Amino acid sequence: MEKKNTILLTVIAVATLLVAVVGATFAYFTATATTGEGTGTAETGTTEQLGSTNINMATTATQGASDMKYPGGMMVAAAEVSATVTGDQTYDMTYDVKVKVDTSALIGSESVIKYTVYRVDTTPVSGDLVSGCTYHEDDLSGGSKKYYYTGCTAATGITTGTAVKTETQITEHTDATEITITDQKFSNVTNAGAKAYYYVVVSYENSESDQTTDSGKTITAQFTGLTNGRATLVQE
Repeated sequence: MEKKNTILLTVIAVATLLVAVVGATFAYFTATATTGEGTGTAETGTTEQLGSTNINMATTATQGASDMKYPGGMMVAAAEVSATVTGDQTYDMTYDVKVKVDTSALIGSESVIKYTVYRVDTTPVSGDLVSGCTYHEDDLSGGSKKYYYTGCTAATGITTGTAVKTETQITEHTDATEITITDQKFSNVTNAGAKAYYYVVVSYENSESDQTTDSGKTITAQFTGLTNGRATLVQE
């Protein structure tokens, strides 16, 4: 009997423990994050405000004794090229120069025209662009005369510049000779601008033969414009 009571008490104790476990509540902690006012450091990026660029050609006076009246003569045509920048940036600018030498009016097979194109930076050449021409009038047999020049030279300020087109001879005079001098450049141009001066020196060679067929004909040299202008921003 005592043993049965012991078992019964054990069963009641287990049941009581189960009820206690099932019906119990457990305490726990919670952490709550609060937000407050404040800012971090701001970094601002601004896109570049680019200025405008321009490359322009203008005529410039040809001074002095350019003279092509007779064989041995020489003449010079000139042009000013300017670069401008609007804004605070610095640019490299590149462009091509066009020049035409027209001897198509000449019909003499002995006529030889030579030309060279020079670039002079900073300041234009002042004074006579051609000098030293000496006029000659020689007697020939039969009472005729021979007219020509010797000693014509271009100004030193021109010939000490950069020859952007070396001496070229024209012997065919059926069409005007037009050439393009490529990849001319201004470096680091600011809003102060930049200028260069171009000169085409044309010589009418004395062939020491009868060139009378050229009498009254026209020889023209001219810078005819700019092409392919480009500007590249210089990153500092």
